[in-house]
Order: sequence, then structure tokens, then C-alpha cells
Amino acid sequence: MSLLKIRIRDCNALTREKYKEQIKNRDRMDAGFDLYLPDTHIVKKLTTSHTLDHKVQIEYFRNELEKAAPGLSAIRGLKPTPSYILMIPRSSISKTSLRLSNSIGLIDSGYRGNLMAKVDNLGSGKEVRMGTALFQLIVGENCDVQIVEELSESNRGSGGFGSTGNTL
Repeated sequence: MSLLKIRIRDCNALTREKYKEQIKNRDRMDAGFDLYLPDTHIVKKLTTSHTLDHKVQIEYFRNELEKAAPGLSAIRGLKPTPSYILMIPRSSISKTSLRLSNSIGLIDSGYRGNLMAKVDNLGSGKEVRMGTALFQLIVGENCDVQIVEELSESNRGSGGFGSTGNTL
């Protein structure tokens, strides 16, 4: 079993309620967890890298087997281990002219900033309404999701979109 902790920041009541309903009604065998936009965005035609800020932060843990001691094959149990998580487009994005600019979002285990998606608009101007879910986190099956007030601190912090290395 894995655990997704989600901190909802600066979201309106409608968006916050959507997250609560999703957690309440979610099938634990579903691989995805939807992300909702807390604001309406106008993405101009033929725009590249328009930022959609979901105004949520996460911390994700996978359970890994823990050995009893070095050199022994005995297993003590499962240990929650911080892990990366992927953000990908939902299949319904294909009904729009929007595409995720970098194809997939890799969210490192230490990232604590807001989850954001950069989108390209391949068509005419597009209004993306508050509460729309265009992206999802791949949490895998058997994942518990909890809304929390605070996340743990990390060395990485909130730098994103190429902040840890060279960019073009």
C-alpha cells in the first residue's frame, strides 16, 4: 500500500470539495488521482508553456520491504519510503486542443512546491474552467490519500521545471 498526502493551498470551496469527494468515492484499485484547477484560465491560441497552477502540494510514500539486518535474508516488514510520482494528462484532454508541454511530469520525492502543468494550445483560444481535471497523479493501486495541513520539509524545497539541473 502507498500513501499520498495532499496539502490544498489557496483553493476555493468548490475545488476543495472535489478533492474530498474524490478521496471518499475513489476505488483503491484505480491508478490515477485527479488534479483540479482552482481557477479559470484563458489559454491563448497557439500558446506554448502556459502555466496551470493546481495550488496543491504533495508528499508520496511507497511501502518497501525492510530487511532485519545487513546480510540477513529475513524481512522485518514494510517501511514507508518517500518516492517520486508521475503527473500525466487524463485521457479526456484529447477532447481539447491542449497538450502537456513536457509530455509527462516527474515530481521528485523532495519537491514541496505547488503542482503545476505547462500546456501548449494547438488550436484557438481555450477557456479552462475552475474545477476542471486535465491531469492526474499516477499513485498505483492500493493507495491511501489524505488531506493534510503540512508536509515534511525537504532539502529540495519548491524549485521546479529544471531547477535542479541544466536546461536548454
